[in-house]
Amino acid sequence: MDRKKTTSTLTLKNTVYANPEKGADLDAPTTDPISSIFKLLKSTIGVANVFDIRLSLPSHLIDPVSALEFWQYMDRPDLFACLSDSDDEVFRFLGIIRFWFSKDSKWKNHAIRKPYNPILSEFFTCHWNTTSASPVSPHTRSPSLTSESSSSATSDETADIVTINDEKEEVKVHYIAEQISHHPPMSAYYFECVEKGVVARGVDHLAGKFTGTSFRIGPGEFNGGIFVNLKQRDEEYNLTHPQAAVAGFMTGSIYIACADKCIITCPKTNLKCIIEYKEESFFGKPKFAIEGKVYRYDSKKDALLTPAERAKNDKLAKVDDGDVVAVVYGAWNGRVWYRLVGDETDHLLIDVAESVIPDKSVRDEHLQHENESRRVWKHVTEALLRKDYNKANLEKRKVEDEQRAKAAENAKNGVKVESQFFDFEHPSKPTLKKSVKLGDLIQQK
Repeated sequence: MDRKKTTSTLTLKNTVYANPEKGADLDAPTTDPISSIFKLLKSTIGVANVFDIRLSLPSHLIDPVSALEFWQYMDRPDLFACLSDSDDEVFRFLGIIRFWFSKDSKWKNHAIRKPYNPILSEFFTCHWNTTSASPVSPHTRSPSLTSESSSSATSDETADIVTINDEKEEVKVHYIAEQISHHPPMSAYYFECVEKGVVARGVDHLAGKFTGTSFRIGPGEFNGGIFVNLKQRDEEYNLTHPQAAVAGFMTGSIYIACADKCIITCPKTNLKCIIEYKEESFFGKPKFAIEGKVYRYDSKKDALLTPAERAKNDKLAKVDDGDVVAVVYGAWNGRVWYRLVGDETDHLLIDVAESVIPDKSVRDEHLQHENESRRVWKHVTEALLRKDYNKANLEKRKVEDEQRAKAAENAKNGVKVESQFFDFEHPSKPTLKKSVKLGDLIQQK
């Protein structure tokens, strides 16, 4: 049966850096940001990892928000809070997949801009008040659908759409992120829903390269993916990031294209998923297609493999059909479907194009610490919102100059800046310091 796929033109943040030494007029606003960005990216051809370069972008191409606030994975806290609710391990796993796709809701119609590069030790905190969604099951309405979209669904689709969580359990999801390195740029993050015992954490470290026609971005050396812990189930899931690219420079219509794959594992349940992001054709309209399989695996044997051996095995074509428990397919920025083995019915997992991002709750600025994101960039943001780009550039340079001065002083005195909030027993898996009480910190009055 044909499914209607919803696609949209998307743009990637935190991926373009200007090189003022190349002579580009970076301070003058332009009505053609695509050509400006392309010109700037051309200056980085041959650079192995653009994110390792000490470069800065002019203010008129910047989003008035810190990367710590924007570049996070809680677009749908309601889908995060319910991850532990199902008593069926396969449906819990499908809930993890639903959460994985929900984090890209922000890319539906975001403008061509990048957020501020966080300064060292900058941090951002917030929380969401949300209603926990229903866990995934064949009789659960996708919580990404609005009433209008669900009422217009076909009769085959509405067979899967029954009801949202009737209990309407109100919960809080807390978030903190801290910039733990400036060059290379790395941040540690931590999400938690205390009421549900659900945690997500990791380190964001990116690697980027301009190929001449597209800007490719992927996880850096210290980026081990997202680690999700369901405390009540004693389960840990690891979700690895695929490669992405900003494409469309040649046609003047920029969009995000994903490639490679995402691997999701849960050693306790011995369930694994490979999600392949299909390569886009250079010509023609992008399809944003994905295909995946959830299957049984031997986690102990898998742990003994070298990274090269595991990469060789982690392909859909190598998955034994007898181990498969479910398949997923669709468009990563539209509708994603799943089908259980032995069931001929396709069930809607999520419609990212219809996904609604809730507002976050952030403490008033006068209650924030001096190195919290909104205070650090306050004057830059105010100037950008007034479209006073000269003032924004001046304020941005003040922040950057202060950062360089502190870095030089620390280097001179042999001071190593340590994380204020995180410990690292594993370089990709931060834990909150015992002294950190996340709820108290975020809601401090």
